[in-house]
Amino acid sequence: MSPRYSCASACGPVVLLLLVCLSATARSLVRSHPGSKVLLQRQLRLDLLDLGDPRRSNFEVDFKVDQEQGVGQEEQEDEEDQERSSLELLRFITPYGTFMEALVDVTPYSQLLQSSLESLSDIEFYAAIDTWVTNDTSRNALYMNNLTNSCTPLRVSEGNGWNVSLEIVLWPRASSVESAAVRPRATVVLAGGYPASVIDFGTVTIHEGILEAGSSPSKIELDEAADLSTAGFDPRVYACPDGASSLQRASLWGYLAKQGQLQAASKTSGEGASSGKKEADLEEEFVEFVADMVPAEVTAVHKHSGTFEVKLMGNATLEPGMPVYFGSGGTFSDQLKSPGKWWNLSLPFEPMGYVASFSGSNFVVNVTSHQCFAATKLNASSIPALQVPRDSNVLSTAKKQVHAAMQSGMSSHGKQKEDSQELSFLDFVGTGNESNLTFVACESLGRVSRDGGKEFGTIALNVSVFGGDASQVSGGNASKVCVVKQLRSGHILDRSFRASLDVGERALLHLTATGHGWSATSEQCGEYCHAVYHVSLNGQSAANVTQWREDCHLNPSGPRQHGTWDESRNGWCPGSVEPGLFLDVTYFLNEPDQDNLVEIEVAVWIDATHKYKPYSDESGFVLGDKASLAVSMSLLLYGRDAVEAALSKGTAFTAAEEALQKGSSDKAMLSPPEVVKDLNLSNPTTQALSTTTASPSSANTGIGGEFDFRSRAPWYFYNESVEGAPGKQSGAVAVSIFKDRLMQADSRMIQVAVDRKVLEAAGAGPAGNWGQIALRLRLQKPSGLDYDHWDRIASVGIKLPRDVSNVKLRTSSKPQLRKLWELKNKTPEK
Repeated sequence: MSPRYSCASACGPVVLLLLVCLSATARSLVRSHPGSKVLLQRQLRLDLLDLGDPRRSNFEVDFKVDQEQGVGQEEQEDEEDQERSSLELLRFITPYGTFMEALVDVTPYSQLLQSSLESLSDIEFYAAIDTWVTNDTSRNALYMNNLTNSCTPLRVSEGNGWNVSLEIVLWPRASSVESAAVRPRATVVLAGGYPASVIDFGTVTIHEGILEAGSSPSKIELDEAADLSTAGFDPRVYACPDGASSLQRASLWGYLAKQGQLQAASKTSGEGASSGKKEADLEEEFVEFVADMVPAEVTAVHKHSGTFEVKLMGNATLEPGMPVYFGSGGTFSDQLKSPGKWWNLSLPFEPMGYVASFSGSNFVVNVTSHQCFAATKLNASSIPALQVPRDSNVLSTAKKQVHAAMQSGMSSHGKQKEDSQELSFLDFVGTGNESNLTFVACESLGRVSRDGGKEFGTIALNVSVFGGDASQVSGGNASKVCVVKQLRSGHILDRSFRASLDVGERALLHLTATGHGWSATSEQCGEYCHAVYHVSLNGQSAANVTQWREDCHLNPSGPRQHGTWDESRNGWCPGSVEPGLFLDVTYFLNEPDQDNLVEIEVAVWIDATHKYKPYSDESGFVLGDKASLAVSMSLLLYGRDAVEAALSKGTAFTAAEEALQKGSSDKAMLSPPEVVKDLNLSNPTTQALSTTTASPSSANTGIGGEFDFRSRAPWYFYNESVEGAPGKQSGAVAVSIFKDRLMQADSRMIQVAVDRKVLEAAGAGPAGNWGQIALRLRLQKPSGLDYDHWDRIASVGIKLPRDVSNVKLRTSSKPQLRKLWELKNKTPEK
């Protein structure tokens, strides 16, 4: 295959090399600092206006983003195949290796809970934690002292899980208007939250297929049906006779070229005084990534001779003098990451020894780091895995390839757009072992156009073939091709619904969005990127929303945690609950007999452009990671009595009441700052732990015995051992949903149905008599095991039947899956 048509270099799947670090005190695995991706001050270039009171009918927001936008890929239940759909009541993030107890208001979903009881005589609750730990997650590691270079063998663990308990707390309903609980009369569920509605945004995917150029019209038939209409860019089509893996490898070279291009741009702008060092660091980092390494295990240690006996765990051509390395994530040393912060990070990619002799798959390593033998407990079973190059040319070839790819990008500076988010693919000319490598761009056969195309009821695929027509590709009428679909979110979610409001009634939109993924994604999305969500209803701008948490360093539970608990994140903090935002959208709704359309778009801060733009995860595709958003969204319709009750209260005791009084539950979420400060580099200060251990007082009790949840925002922590049972003085009843259930890899999801009779037997009475409703969540150390050491996204919610009274489910947005795509020839791209 000629390079002019495709990337001919074959390669296996690219494996992500993760940077793993240890807590300096407990040696527990934690997440590393995001480092260079975080700026001290970021100028906000998006026009963001203070929403104020969203009840203004003439409110407008200028949300300036590029016009090319793609729809996120949503992982959710197929409603046609499910008897019940998930609705999240509470989003939370587990703490790093410690306990957590929280009490959170869920009164806005009281009507929904009541309707479920009336329809099915029970409420089916679920709890979900995105964990993979088991009863044994231990492994060997070596800690190297950065002063003495002495080694200490460690047995490190990821932890084992949590004992989780969940209660529903029910307050009796008050009779007077000013003390009445504010409950909605109807609910429209628009997005179910985690795990039902997780959106991978900015995703890049490769779809293999066959180009049938001899047909009229010409067409591509994909191996598997896909929806290409949601792409953010017109998808490019490449010949790929060896399949998608070769194109995946070519994307790595293109990504490295982009890094070189950015390095050249920083030099030109005067920001690259130390660019040479940065280039060297980048090249060294990617040599380890690109190099074809083979794992090996130590079978014997000979301290007197300073050698290891080692067995290969794969095929390699060994030679005396070949370097031997510790495996990824197996050795650690102290490094200063920011003022006052020391982290135990993986050692640099440097040889720990060299091959002295070999016989078949067994070889002897002459260890050059002799100080490691000072450890008295060092033996074969305590040494982490090793790795060796597959042959003697692997490292030199990898260095040449990485350097050549970087240089090709630097030489293109000024000729191409540095801020382009579209993937580029490069192929090198030659065998890869030559001293001078030349990279050339992989030329596409054309693009998928997102408009037109009537033959198959889909969009048209515009194809240009360089030097001839499509039938000449691969010398026949059919050839294997790959279509690269690159989302550019942009537009991530839309829902259509109807809602009927009478005079004096209100509609609140409840939105919770948290970002996840970061290790190898562009802009470290979705966890560490600063995102702004634009909410529009029926074509009108309703709000620009940020749920960025700059207060993680104030978390009262932080001192009990390890890891990066104090770092700001996109919508969450480790060891916290995330109640989201309540927003009054009454005046954006259409008449009762008309459909409403709610849409959410997201813009992400892009370091290269210093602007907020739709997001494309180029880095995640190349390096094997992905960015995602967990979104829950419901429309809550409040009757006139409930609205009057909320307005009559001098103080709002819940987030929903505050939204009915002021237009939103958190005005700060509607005013993203023009300058985003990085709190991660400052010395964190914490609130007094009395926030979680307060004695019972009237401060938590409002009019008529209501509980003041807002006084505990934003953490909502509770301590029953000090404060007593929640709401006991007001006659509240706590009903256990489940208690001390072990949640780990094999029990990531728990589902428990609570029967109406159980609630009534506990003294809760009929659902119509309930006032405030809360969930009390407790995470504790599992008996005989250890806490999970990581911060995990988690959720508590209910499973809803499809025919619940006064509840509408509008959580599905089905893709347009097709195999056949029409082709249309065009002139070559320039």
